Amino acid sequence: MNSPTTDRGRATRDRIIDTACELFYRQGVRARGLNQIATESATGKGQLYHYFQDKSELVKAVVDRQLQQVLEGQEPELSSIADVDTFRSWIDSLIDGYPAGGPYRCPLGSLVVELSNDADLQPILRDAMRSWQERIALALTRLAGKRKIDAAGLAERILAAYQGGVLLAQAYGSLDPLRNALGAIVADVRR
Repeated sequence: MNSPTTDRGRATRDRIIDTACELFYRQGVRARGLNQIATESATGKGQLYHYFQDKSELVKAVVDRQLQQVLEGQEPELSSIADVDTFRSWIDSLIDGYPAGGPYRCPLGSLVVELSNDADLQPILRDAMRSWQERIALALTRLAGKRKIDAAGLAERILAAYQGGVLLAQAYGSLDPLRNALGAIVADVRR
């Protein structure tokens, strides 16, 4: 992969990644080829291949971008967790943000579901989810203060509740499964 050396090159590369993020999220990775991404991003195929050797390399860049958007979309709430009330505020932001889409509908989860059998991409997806889990665990460690907790385990439970809640919310057309799954976590944290 060639890194852009100019502002114009960075803008072109970003436009390609942003277009791929949107298309992959709406229609799936396998439903979109590089030709469509070049057309939709208003770039030439030569530009696309200048920055990305193949589709797999572009997918890796999309995973990185989606992780960045998920983490940035949960700020400043996630970094502000200091007590149970701020923890609840972060959880509420996950639930309240769901109808708006964006980082709350979890483009990472969508990619994991679609690409989990791809041996080349599975480690990148795993690392992205672990990065998110680690960010949550860091917030939980702050929340715990001097109390001993399994921050990594609790962060994993939160992600599992969130991902399962999102899946069921999509299937049922209701936020109740997401509220219930994350509400159970909040109740555990309060105890």
